[in-house]
Amino acid sequence: MSTIKSSAENLTLNADGANNDIKFQSNGSEVASIDQAGLVTATTFAGSGASLTNLPSLAGIDDQSSSNDDQITITDTAVTINEDGDDVDFRVESDTHTNALFVDGGTGCVGIGVNPKVWNTGWSALQLGGMGSFSSYENSGDTTGLVISSNAYLNTSGTWSYIGVDQATAIDSTDGKWTFKTTNTASAGSADAAITWQNTLEILRYDESPDMYRGVQIVTDSNRSYIGTFRQTTGTSSHMNFFNTNGNIGSIKTNGTATSFNTSSDYRLKENVDYTWDATTRLKQLKPARFNFIADDTTTVDGFLAHEVSSVVPEAISGTKDATETLSNAVVMPNGISVGSGITEAKWTTGKADGTYPADTTWTASHTQDVWQSIDQSKLVPLLVKTIQELEARITALEA
Repeated sequence: MSTIKSSAENLTLNADGANNDIKFQSNGSEVASIDQAGLVTATTFAGSGASLTNLPSLAGIDDQSSSNDDQITITDTAVTINEDGDDVDFRVESDTHTNALFVDGGTGCVGIGVNPKVWNTGWSALQLGGMGSFSSYENSGDTTGLVISSNAYLNTSGTWSYIGVDQATAIDSTDGKWTFKTTNTASAGSADAAITWQNTLEILRYDESPDMYRGVQIVTDSNRSYIGTFRQTTGTSSHMNFFNTNGNIGSIKTNGTATSFNTSSDYRLKENVDYTWDATTRLKQLKPARFNFIADDTTTVDGFLAHEVSSVVPEAISGTKDATETLSNAVVMPNGISVGSGITEAKWTTGKADGTYPADTTWTASHTQDVWQSIDQSKLVPLLVKTIQELEARITALEA
């Protein structure tokens, strides 16, 4: 039997093709071998990989775990870590972070700069630097889409909890709306304690409920919604100011007991001041009426028709009588009111399917709708005051 064959070009081991392994030893210890299938095993490889050619795909790299499973699989098209699906964590260490990148093998949650908390089953989470996180429920049928949170995680019992000792905030994208959340306490939470969320701002989608145009709400709980500001003083202070290119033209202010709504009226802003005009004649041209709005036929109110006031006190009226506007590529409700324009028919079709637009809306390339007039009845006050003064002067003259 010839196991070694030499020629001018080659040195052949196991030249007669016997069913034997080829082993290499150094100092009495095996350092490499070639089995009957041609698999090469060696304790180390040295030299440049560029000189190694025509190597077969590596089926796996032994992770030396007790189960002896191959945790890294390398093929021509992919490098797969933990292909067997074992509960084995993956960690990348940097110069300054033990967990520069950490993948929890049991939960699938990922940490950058941190070993992530154990999140609720079904949730995928990316935790950043300890306190920040992006999370989402894996089931597309669940109402929760994306949650961006600070110092908050959903624990295995399904309770939102603090990651560490600090305040917590979250932005929750759920069922077509964004909800901004804070905690309902001024004190910092403690690690793993339950969080009681307070909804502070909601950006809502179109809805077929009566308040379908809610848009943005600043809220405190499920029963109340309001926009609130706080000033730590009982003195006169501004809560809101309005500006344009002429400067400050209005404000909302409070004192210890009341709120005032102000518009600019400084004498330095005015010219052509006249005190001699006839208010009574103008006032008699106004036609106060009682009526109900078409949208609410059960409530009768006192007021004016805007176009009738516009000829007497034009500054009190916004808009033009019988005005209309034409919208292109509009989505229209059954009552003829558009909920959006500049929307392609394809986008509207998709939006009806995913709930962005109600099922009873229609799409039209061109839609004409009414533009309502409005009235600022506070602008009638000077006319009323001047008329009272004129009447008082007449009464005084008659009494004399």
